[in-house]
Amino acid sequence: MRGCTEQLRQIVTDEVWVNSLFENWYANQMKMIHEWLTERLQQSLSPYQFTCLSFIVKKVYNDFELQGIDDEKLNDKVYQSINRRLQLEEANVALHEQSNGHAPSVFPTSLGNASAAVSNVSSMVEGAGAKVFSFFK
Repeated sequence: MRGCTEQLRQIVTDEVWVNSLFENWYANQMKMIHEWLTERLQQSLSPYQFTCLSFIVKKVYNDFELQGIDDEKLNDKVYQSINRRLQLEEANVALHEQSNGHAPSVFPTSLGNASAAVSNVSSMVEGAGAKVFSFFK
Protein backbone atom coordinates (compact mmCIF):
# COMPACT_ATOMS: atom_id res chain seq x y z
CA MET A 1 0.00 0.00 0.00
CA ARG A 2 2.85 2.35 0.79
CA GLY A 3 4.03 2.12 -2.82
CA CYS A 4 0.61 3.19 -4.09
CA THR A 5 0.46 6.17 -1.78
CA GLU A 6 3.96 7.28 -2.77
CA GLN A 7 3.11 7.01 -6.47
CA LEU A 8 -0.04 9.02 -5.91
CA ARG A 9 1.90 11.75 -4.13
CA GLN A 10 4.35 11.93 -7.05
CA ILE A 11 1.63 12.19 -9.69
CA VAL A 12 -0.91 14.48 -8.00
CA THR A 13 0.43 17.85 -6.92
CA ASP A 14 -2.64 19.11 -5.04
CA GLU A 15 -1.60 18.34 -1.45
CA VAL A 16 -5.01 19.17 0.04
CA TRP A 17 -6.78 16.83 -2.37
CA VAL A 18 -4.29 14.02 -1.75
CA ASN A 19 -4.60 14.38 2.04
CA SER A 20 -8.39 14.34 1.75
CA LEU A 21 -8.18 11.20 -0.40
CA PHE A 22 -5.89 9.49 2.13
CA GLU A 23 -8.17 10.44 5.03
CA ASN A 24 -11.17 8.96 3.22
CA TRP A 25 -9.19 5.90 2.16
CA TYR A 26 -8.07 5.26 5.75
CA ALA A 27 -11.55 5.88 7.18
CA ASN A 28 -13.16 3.49 4.69
CA GLN A 29 -10.63 0.73 5.36
CA MET A 30 -11.16 1.01 9.11
CA LYS A 31 -14.92 1.13 8.60
CA MET A 32 -14.74 -2.08 6.55
CA ILE A 33 -12.76 -3.86 9.28
CA HIS A 34 -15.11 -2.52 11.95
CA GLU A 35 -18.18 -3.77 10.08
CA TRP A 36 -16.58 -7.19 9.64
CA LEU A 37 -15.88 -7.38 13.37
CA THR A 38 -19.38 -6.10 14.21
CA GLU A 39 -20.94 -8.89 12.14
CA ARG A 40 -19.02 -11.33 14.35
CA LEU A 41 -19.72 -9.82 17.76
CA GLN A 42 -20.99 -13.12 19.13
CA GLN A 43 -17.99 -15.06 17.81
CA SER A 44 -14.41 -15.01 18.97
CA LEU A 45 -11.73 -14.72 16.34
CA SER A 46 -9.50 -17.70 15.75
CA PRO A 47 -5.82 -17.20 16.61
CA TYR A 48 -5.11 -17.05 12.88
CA GLN A 49 -7.77 -14.39 12.27
CA PHE A 50 -6.51 -12.40 15.24
CA THR A 51 -2.91 -12.52 13.99
CA CYS A 52 -3.86 -11.44 10.48
CA LEU A 53 -6.24 -8.71 11.58
CA SER A 54 -3.79 -7.28 14.11
CA PHE A 55 -1.11 -7.10 11.45
CA ILE A 56 -3.44 -5.47 8.92
CA VAL A 57 -4.72 -2.83 11.34
CA LYS A 58 -1.20 -1.92 12.50
CA LYS A 59 0.08 -1.77 8.91
CA VAL A 60 -2.77 0.41 7.66
CA TYR A 61 -2.44 2.72 10.67
CA ASN A 62 1.34 3.07 10.27
CA ASP A 63 1.18 3.59 6.51
CA PHE A 64 -1.33 6.41 6.77
CA GLU A 65 0.48 7.90 9.75
CA LEU A 66 3.58 8.10 7.52
CA GLN A 67 1.50 9.90 4.90
CA GLY A 68 0.78 12.69 7.38
CA ILE A 69 -2.80 11.93 8.36
CA ASP A 70 -3.70 13.79 11.58
CA ASP A 71 -3.66 11.77 14.81
CA GLU A 72 -7.22 12.93 15.44
CA LYS A 73 -8.38 11.25 12.23
CA LEU A 74 -6.19 8.17 12.76
CA ASN A 75 -7.45 7.58 16.30
CA ASP A 76 -11.14 8.11 15.60
CA LYS A 77 -13.93 6.17 17.32
CA VAL A 78 -13.90 3.42 14.72
CA TYR A 79 -10.18 2.77 15.22
CA GLN A 80 -10.58 2.84 19.00
CA SER A 81 -13.43 0.33 18.75
CA ILE A 82 -11.32 -1.97 16.57
CA ASN A 83 -8.42 -1.62 18.98
CA ARG A 84 -10.62 -2.53 21.98
CA ARG A 85 -11.95 -5.59 20.17
CA LEU A 86 -8.44 -6.72 19.24
CA GLN A 87 -7.32 -6.33 22.86
CA LEU A 88 -10.28 -8.46 23.93
CA GLU A 89 -9.47 -11.07 21.30
CA GLU A 90 -5.81 -11.08 22.36
CA ALA A 91 -6.92 -11.88 25.91
CA ASN A 92 -9.25 -14.61 24.61
CA VAL A 93 -6.45 -16.21 22.60
CA ALA A 94 -4.10 -16.11 25.60
CA LEU A 95 -6.76 -17.66 27.86
CA HIS A 96 -7.54 -20.33 25.29
CA GLU A 97 -3.86 -21.24 24.98
CA GLN A 98 -3.46 -21.32 28.75
CA SER A 99 -6.52 -23.53 29.22
CA ASN A 100 -5.15 -25.95 26.62
CA GLY A 101 -1.86 -26.16 28.48
CA HIS A 102 0.13 -24.34 25.83
CA ALA A 103 2.58 -21.61 26.65
CA PRO A 104 1.53 -18.26 25.20
CA SER A 105 3.11 -17.82 21.80
CA VAL A 106 3.02 -15.59 18.78
CA PHE A 107 1.50 -18.44 16.76
CA PRO A 108 4.77 -19.42 15.04
CA THR A 109 3.17 -22.17 12.96
CA SER A 110 0.54 -19.80 11.63
CA LEU A 111 2.88 -16.90 11.02
CA GLY A 112 3.89 -18.02 7.52
CA ASN A 113 0.27 -18.58 6.60
CA ALA A 114 -0.63 -15.25 8.20
CA SER A 115 1.84 -13.34 6.08
CA ALA A 116 0.45 -15.00 2.94
CA ALA A 117 -3.09 -14.10 4.00
CA VAL A 118 -2.03 -10.55 4.79
CA SER A 119 -0.45 -10.30 1.35
CA ASN A 120 -3.71 -11.45 -0.26
CA VAL A 121 -5.79 -9.04 1.83
CA SER A 122 -3.32 -6.26 1.08
CA SER A 123 -3.89 -6.85 -2.63
CA MET A 124 -7.63 -6.67 -2.06
CA VAL A 125 -7.26 -3.44 -0.09
CA GLU A 126 -5.10 -1.92 -2.82
CA GLY A 127 -7.74 -2.93 -5.36
CA ALA A 128 -10.38 -1.25 -3.23
CA GLY A 129 -8.14 1.82 -3.07
CA ALA A 130 -8.00 1.89 -6.86
CA LYS A 131 -11.80 1.81 -6.94
CA VAL A 132 -11.93 4.71 -4.49
CA PHE A 133 -9.44 6.61 -6.63
CA SER A 134 -11.57 6.02 -9.75
CA PHE A 135 -14.47 7.88 -8.09
CA PHE A 136 -12.39 11.05 -8.15
CA LYS A 137 -11.58 10.93 -11.87
